[in-house]
Amino acid sequence: MDNVKLKRAMTIRPRTCPAALAILLLVWIPAWALSQVFQEIYSFSPLGLDGDSPHGGLIQAKDGGFYGTTFYGGTWDYGTLFKMTPSGQITTLASLDATNSDQHPITGLLQASDGNFYCATVAPSRILRLAPNGALSVFGEPGGTVAGDLVQGTDGYIYVADAGDDYNGGFIFRFAPGNGVGELLIQFNYNSNYLSGYRPSGGLMQAADNNFYGVTGAGGAGGYGVVYKLTPSGAYSVMCSFSQGSGNAVNPYGRLLQASDGNFYGVAGGYVAGTIFKMTPDGRLTTFARFNGANGQTPTDGLIEANDGKFYGTTTYYGSNYVNGGTVFRLTADGILTALVSFSGSRGPFPGATPYAGLVQGSDGNLYGTCGTEGTRGGGTIFRIIMPGPLLSFSNAAGEVLLSWPTNYAGYIVQSATSLQPPNWVDSSGSPVVAGSEFRVSLPAAQPSRFFRLKR
Repeated sequence: MDNVKLKRAMTIRPRTCPAALAILLLVWIPAWALSQVFQEIYSFSPLGLDGDSPHGGLIQAKDGGFYGTTFYGGTWDYGTLFKMTPSGQITTLASLDATNSDQHPITGLLQASDGNFYCATVAPSRILRLAPNGALSVFGEPGGTVAGDLVQGTDGYIYVADAGDDYNGGFIFRFAPGNGVGELLIQFNYNSNYLSGYRPSGGLMQAADNNFYGVTGAGGAGGYGVVYKLTPSGAYSVMCSFSQGSGNAVNPYGRLLQASDGNFYGVAGGYVAGTIFKMTPDGRLTTFARFNGANGQTPTDGLIEANDGKFYGTTTYYGSNYVNGGTVFRLTADGILTALVSFSGSRGPFPGATPYAGLVQGSDGNLYGTCGTEGTRGGGTIFRIIMPGPLLSFSNAAGEVLLSWPTNYAGYIVQSATSLQPPNWVDSSGSPVVAGSEFRVSLPAAQPSRFFRLKR
C-alpha cells in the first residue's frame, strides 16, 4: 500500500535534462498539509463484549497486528486483551474473569522476546502473561499499582515501576523471563527528606548507555519529583530534581523518550495545563514547551519521535472542540507545540475523548492511539492519523538521473511509469544506497519520459 496520499500531481522538466529525457516527478502533497487526516478505526461500546474504555496504548507486534487492552468490557466487564488488524478488525484474545481475581488492565501490552504478551492489572496488582495460543496466566505480583508500561531490558528481565501506597513510596521490580520470579531492586521511602524521590509516576526506559531511566511524581531536592537512573546492577542515582517556579515543569509522569539528539524528553505538570521538559544526558533540566488548553491540557504519557524528526503525543483534556476531549499534538525540535487533533466526543470530526495513553508509529508510517471514552459507539476508540510520506527529489548529472529521499523514511522503493492513464507502475532497476542523510537511486538518463514515485 502506498504510504502517501495523492492530492495533486505535477510534472517537472528540469532545464538540465537532455532533450531525450523528460523527468516526470510526482510531487506528493500530503493530505494533512491541506487538512488533518484522522480516522476512527474502531469504536468500542459501553459494556461491550469486545471491550470498553482502553486505558493503555497500542503496540504493533511481530505479526504486523496491533495489540492492546481495555479496562472494562468483555464477558464479565473486567476488561479484555485484543488484537486489531491494520484495517480495524478486532479479535478478543482474553476476557478477564473475577473468579481468578484478574481485573482491569491498566497498561498496554508488551510483546517480549519469548513471543508472549504481558500487561499489568489493578485489581489486584498483577502482571499477566498471554501466550500466542491464548492461554492467560499470572506472571508476577508487584504489590502496589503499576506506574507505567512494562519494559523488557536487554538482559531479558521485565522491569516494572510500582507507585506504592500510603505506607511506602514505591518500588522497582524486575521479573525473570520464563518463571516470573520477582526481584526487588529499589524501595522508595519517605525518609532523608525525600531527596531520592518517591512515588514513581511512569514506566522505565532503557537508554543508549544501557541504563534505565524513569521519573517520580514527588520528592527530590525541589520537592516536585525527579528523573532517576538505574543501572542494570541496581545502582540508583538522581539525575535532576523538579522545583516550583513560574512556568516550570513539575510532577513529571509517563515514560521518558531518548531522542535522536541524545537528550531525554518527558511530560509533566506546571503552567496550569502541563509542560514538556528536556534533560541532557548529564542531567541539565529545562522546560521545553507549555500547554495552554487550546493545544491540550494534562499530558499523561510519554512522547514518540516519528520518522519526520518531530515529537508526537496526547493530552487527556481540552483542545478546541470539547473540554473533556483531549488532543494529539506535534512538537518541533525548536519547541513549537501544535494541536493536530482536538477530540470532539461522540460526534464531530474527531470522535473520541480522553486519550490516557500515548501513540505508536506503525510500520506504515502512520500514528495509532486510543481514546478511553466517547467515540461513535460511546466506549472509547482506536484511531489513526495519516502521516505524510517522504518527498522524492531528483537531479541530473553525467548522463544519470539521481533520485533521493531522507534516510529516516526506510523501506521505500522507487517505481516508474510512462503514463498515468492508466498507471502502470514497475519497480526501478536501481537499488537504494545510503549517502549521508539520503537514500539515493541512480538511473540511466537515456530513456523515454517517465513518472516516478516512492512506494512502501
